[in-house]
Amino acid sequence: MGRKRNESQGVRTTPKRAEDLHTRKNAAMPARNGSTYRVDLHTLLHAHRAELPEHADALANIQRVASSGAPWGVTTTTAAAFLRTATHNDVLSSPTPSIDAVNYLHELLALPNCRLLDP
Repeated sequence: MGRKRNESQGVRTTPKRAEDLHTRKNAAMPARNGSTYRVDLHTLLHAHRAELPEHADALANIQRVASSGAPWGVTTTTAAAFLRTATHNDVLSSPTPSIDAVNYLHELLALPNCRLLDP
């Protein structure tokens, strides 16, 4: 009781650099009901930060989904994780200012077919 768990005990730790994160090729995934796509944290972060290794692929994924006309979105959990990760100095050597991260999400959510989704 009260014992700290570490990586050797099977607990994943948070990467110290965004370069340690990865983007899946199919990061826009059908939701359980099959009608709405949702974008994951890694795609949002890499699309937002041009210096990250998967920026071009992540941005292309978001642009493809956004221009398809099909409904898509970001879950509230993913949006909160994006804000926490993009603005944290232990993850990025030069974190995004909070207002810029919020504005980025607002720009995405302002697109006609993008929605904020419940997880």
